Amino acid sequence: MGKTHYINILLIASLMLLSACGRYQPKSITASLGKEKTAALTDYEALYAPILEENLEIIQNGYDYETQYKYVSNGIIEEVMYAEGRELLQSIGYVIMDISGDSIPELLIGKNADYEYDDKEEQSYIYSIFTIKDDKAFCVIDGWARSSHVWMGNGYVLYTGSNGAAYSLFGKYHLSHDGTTSEWDDFYFTDEDPDSHDILYYHNTEGIVDPKVSEKLDIQGGEFWSLIDDSNTQLLTWTSIGAFESSNKGTGADTIVNDINKFTLDFYMWYHSIIRRYHIYEQPQIQHRSRSALATR
Repeated sequence: MGKTHYINILLIASLMLLSACGRYQPKSITASLGKEKTAALTDYEALYAPILEENLEIIQNGYDYETQYKYVSNGIIEEVMYAEGRELLQSIGYVIMDISGDSIPELLIGKNADYEYDDKEEQSYIYSIFTIKDDKAFCVIDGWARSSHVWMGNGYVLYTGSNGAAYSLFGKYHLSHDGTTSEWDDFYFTDEDPDSHDILYYHNTEGIVDPKVSEKLDIQGGEFWSLIDDSNTQLLTWTSIGAFESSNKGTGADTIVNDINKFTLDFYMWYHSIIRRYHIYEQPQIQHRSRSALATR
């Protein structure tokens, strides 16, 4: 089983195949729906309500390792493990706006936080993006600490991922016109030479972790990391998750996650790192998260 197979396993849940779309200025749902914006806003909030309700519930009541969550990203689970619910009700937010240019607004869930790579001001981290097709909503991306998506504005997202010092990747993408896939404008990743164990650097515009379809870059580590296009990031204006009026409100916002729940997340992260390291997946494919259909309300 070759090195390419190993790298394809790396961060399989975080890479999305995003396809072609035009360049446009994303519009908020209110701005893009014209005279019927109020009714349409209600309709889209109803479609996305099960997603927001489940995210609100886990933030209010804490992570339950026996619950099979449908719409909660790994990033939200991480947040819930290590912060109190009352704090997250204000810091975690959502926005409904059209970022693909097809006049159908997507749902973004995330937060503003300090940028991890330097002393820049806050960035908008996206934990999940949902879109609607054929009156059904499904998840397009799932982000977390080591697989992060930062809003760049004008429909673009900066992606960074890592699974240790030897295996890192980053790039810039935007959603396809229908919002269900992506197109990579630039995609960079590292690999380890099997003989010398030197770090190798690659680039492509396919969003694929595969040296065979990539350009090998004759650069050093410092030059590689300077290629991250993080100069034009923008902040999103989130509506706090606590402001969402759910019909299924939890028992309280001040639930403190106990040690066994923290252990559960740590074990989850460790378990999946072992799966990737020892090539347990025989036929890995880079793909979207499962498309979860939602019933309209």
